[in-house]
Amino acid sequence: HEITLQTVADAATLATDLLAHLATLAPGVVSIDGFASALPLDAAQRREALYRFNLKREPLGAQPQRQIWWLPPHLAEDFIRVVPDLDSWFLVKLQLSEIAEITGTAAAAAGDRPGVRERGIIDTRLDPAELRSLAAATIERLQRGRPQGLTQAEAQHLLLRALADDEASFGDAHPNFAIRLNNLALLLQATNRLAEAEPLLRRALAIDEASFGNAHPNVATRLNNLAALLQDTVRLTEAEPLLRRALAIDEASFGDAHPNVAIRLNNLAQLLQATNRLAEAEPLMRRALAIDEASFGDAHPNVAIRLNNLAQLLQATNRLAEAEPLMRRALAIDEASFGDAHP
Repeated sequence: HEITLQTVADAATLATDLLAHLATLAPGVVSIDGFASALPLDAAQRREALYRFNLKREPLGAQPQRQIWWLPPHLAEDFIRVVPDLDSWFLVKLQLSEIAEITGTAAAAAGDRPGVRERGIIDTRLDPAELRSLAAATIERLQRGRPQGLTQAEAQHLLLRALADDEASFGDAHPNFAIRLNNLALLLQATNRLAEAEPLLRRALAIDEASFGNAHPNVATRLNNLAALLQDTVRLTEAEPLLRRALAIDEASFGDAHPNVAIRLNNLAQLLQATNRLAEAEPLMRRALAIDEASFGDAHPNVAIRLNNLAQLLQATNRLAEAEPLMRRALAIDEASFGDAHP
């Protein structure tokens, strides 16, 4: 399938229009372009339209198609600023790292050329039709392989290979290399190898600070990840200033009513609760809840998470009568969202 976005009177409706179009298509691969012509030239209006895509991320991601978005560099940069965790929109990066080694149909489309690289770094000798053919064939291959799953050892091997590839391609101070360091560190953290993970997270943070400056949303993400590791190793006094700095960056970048700010507020509140500063934690949790209700609506699963967290804090302060309706509301939201047999 192919979709070319059309210019509309209100660019903020582009995400809704795209979602409606996707709903008419059968499962498969869909190539989506036309962003440059459809989005406003005015920077503020353009970012507002991209922010609308951010708010629609979950229904867009729930569609049965594999979506390939074609963004020129200037729009990709704007998108990254509005959606700093942009990776969550697309295929897992360790899978995308396999593109240069594909076989079969995709290899025939690529010939001897390097083909597609992740994050839009492509061989411009391939014309758009070739790129689309290559991407579609690659995604189909990844789809076939996905049900088999990956062991932790296999995942680590792929991440190490991707890390080496990017270090060779871009050097050890490039933002792409920071992404690889971060991904490998998260896997190490998930397998309780925290001492191995920490220096990788610190290197990723240093790279992004040098690349983007100390106040970029990517830096906030790195700070948050490092703070989470420090919390796992019970170094809460080291983690707290990182969480506060991440919150300040995202408030300055997106405003104080953005869903990313709600995440930062929640994380800081959890740390404050863990250090028995419940009076400080409560207003942060209430702010996070209000932001997600305004951003996603009163019946969104994110709202259920915020309600549950606030209810737990209320329990810790012995306000059980206040906590109960929040827990009942969270339960009702998740039953409606996932069904009554979901974990």
